[in-house]
Amino acid sequence: MQVANHRALPSIWHAEKPGQALANWLAFPLRPQPQSIEVLTDPTDFQKLQQAMLKEQDFTIPAYVEFDGRRQEARLSPGGGRLVAAAGKKFPFQVKLLSDQGHPLPKVFSLSPPWTKHYLWEWFLNKTAALEGLDAPEHGLYKVFINDESLGTYSLEEIKDGQETHAATDVLQRESVRGGHRLNLEKLASYLALLDLFGAHEAADAGQLEFTADSSNGRLHPVVRQGFGGEFKSLIAYAHHPVAELAFQNPGLTPLYLAALERISEEGYLDSVLAKQADVLEQYERYLQLDEPGYQFPIRTLRKNAALIRSSLQPRLPLRIYLQPMGHGPAQLQVSNPQLLPVEILAVENGPLRKSITPPLTLQPKPDEPLQFISLDIPAGDTAQVAMEEIQILCRYTGCTQVMARQPQALWVEHDSLLEDDPVRTPANPEEFPELLNVDPGSATLTFRKGTHVLTKTLVLPAGYEVRTSGPLTLDLREGASLISFSPLRMTAGKDAPVHVHSSDSSGGGVAVMEAGGESVLDGVVFENLDNPETQGWSLTGAVTFYKSPVQIQSSIFRKNR
Repeated sequence: MQVANHRALPSIWHAEKPGQALANWLAFPLRPQPQSIEVLTDPTDFQKLQQAMLKEQDFTIPAYVEFDGRRQEARLSPGGGRLVAAAGKKFPFQVKLLSDQGHPLPKVFSLSPPWTKHYLWEWFLNKTAALEGLDAPEHGLYKVFINDESLGTYSLEEIKDGQETHAATDVLQRESVRGGHRLNLEKLASYLALLDLFGAHEAADAGQLEFTADSSNGRLHPVVRQGFGGEFKSLIAYAHHPVAELAFQNPGLTPLYLAALERISEEGYLDSVLAKQADVLEQYERYLQLDEPGYQFPIRTLRKNAALIRSSLQPRLPLRIYLQPMGHGPAQLQVSNPQLLPVEILAVENGPLRKSITPPLTLQPKPDEPLQFISLDIPAGDTAQVAMEEIQILCRYTGCTQVMARQPQALWVEHDSLLEDDPVRTPANPEEFPELLNVDPGSATLTFRKGTHVLTKTLVLPAGYEVRTSGPLTLDLREGASLISFSPLRMTAGKDAPVHVHSSDSSGGGVAVMEAGGESVLDGVVFENLDNPETQGWSLTGAVTFYKSPVQIQSSIFRKNR
C-alpha cells in the first residue's frame, strides 16, 4: 500500500482539518501519482553522498536517471546541508544529466524533500515571479526512486546551467558608482516587492541574490532564488537588510518598489495569480498529501501578508503635522517626514478650500536625525481664523497612487520654548524609577533590574554612565513612554536571560540613544511594536534610534515597529 512515512501521522494530527487529512491518507490508493524519476547508482556511493551532504563537502557519484522511458548518464552531488540532517534517506541532492535525450527534465536540477522548499510556497513564488517577467527556475513535483526504493514525493528545481551570474553586493556597489544605468530597476523593484509578499527576505541575502545580464540589451536583473518565506514581518525597506539598503541607495528604485508593492498587494492580484495556477496547485496539493495528508497550501497567509502590506502603505502617521497658530503672521502648518520612505505632499485643505501643490512636494527621509520641519501655508477664506479639525494634508508615498488625508496631530510649540515634556531638555530622571534601575555613581553604571517593568512615563538616562542589563528583562512602554539615553546602552540577552522591549498598548515611543559618547551594544535584544520617540515639536524617525552614537547590533530582532 503506502510507503512507510514517519511524517503522515503527525501531519494528520496537526492538520487544520484532521478529518479531511485522515480521508486523504485513506484514499491513497485512489489518488493520482506524480511522474516518477528513477535514479540507479551504487548504494554505497549513495550513502557516501549523504555523508558528504551532512559534512557540506563537495562530492560526486555516477548514476543513471530514468524518466519517461528514457535512461541517461548523470552525476549526482550533495545539496541542502544541515537543514535535513535528520531526514534519513530522504535528503536533497543535485543531478547533472550528461546528455540531452529530448525529455522535459532540465539539464541540471536539484531534488529536495518538499519541506525544504516550504512545500508549495517556493513553487508559488517562482510562478508569481515568472508572471512578473522575472527569471525564475522551473519547479515541479515528482516521485523519486533510488534503486527501486521509493523515497516519496520530491521537489524538482531547475538549476540554470552555464548562466553567468554576479553577486548582488558587487553589482550594486559597482552600479552605484556608475549611476545604476545597467540595472533593470523595474524588475529589481518587482522582486523585492514579491519577497515582502512571500515573507522571504532571506532570498535577498548576500549569498543568495544574484544578477544576470539580459542577452538582448545587457541590463542586469535579479535571478530568482530560493526563499523559505512565510509570514510578513516588515517591508524589506524597513528591515535593516544590508543588501536591500545598498539597493535603495539608488534613488530611482524606491518609487518603483512602492508602486510594485501597491500593485501586488491589491486584493485582486493574488486571485489573478491563483486563477492561472489553480489546476496545477490542486494537483500538487494532492501529490504532497500522499506523504503528508494534512497539507494545504497556506493561501490565507499570503492574503494576510497582502493586507499587512496595504496597511504599511497607509500608515497612521505618514507625516508629523502641527498647527502653528497665528502669531506675527497667518497660521501655518509645520510638517516633517518620520518615515524611512519618501512622502509626497499633494495639497493642503481647510474645509472646502484647497491649495494644490504642483509638482508634489517630496519630503525625503533622514534616518537617525532629529526631524526637520517645513512650513506650509493654509488656504484661508475671508477670515484668518482656522480650526484644526477643518485642516488636512493630502499625501502619499512616492510611487503610490493611494492618497492619505491626515489632520494636524497637535498645536505647534516653538523649539526655543522650554518644553516640559521635551526629553532633550528635560533633566535625567533615573531616580524616579528605583524599582527599575540600580544607580552606582562610583562605577558610573546604571543597571536595569531583572523582571518585567511597565513604563508609563519617559525615562531619561544621563550622560557619563554605562547602562547595562543584569538578567531577564522586559520593558513595556505604554501611554507614549520612551527610553531616552545620553549614555551608551549595553543590552545583552542570553539563553536564560532574554531582553524584550515592546509596547503592549502600541503607544510606546521607542528607544533613542543621543550623543552617548561611547559605543552601545545590542546583542540578542527584541524590539517590538514600538513607535518613534516624539513630543510636540520634537521627534525622531526610527523606533530605535542612535543619533551620533556608535552601536554594534548582533542577533537582535526588530519587528512590527513603525
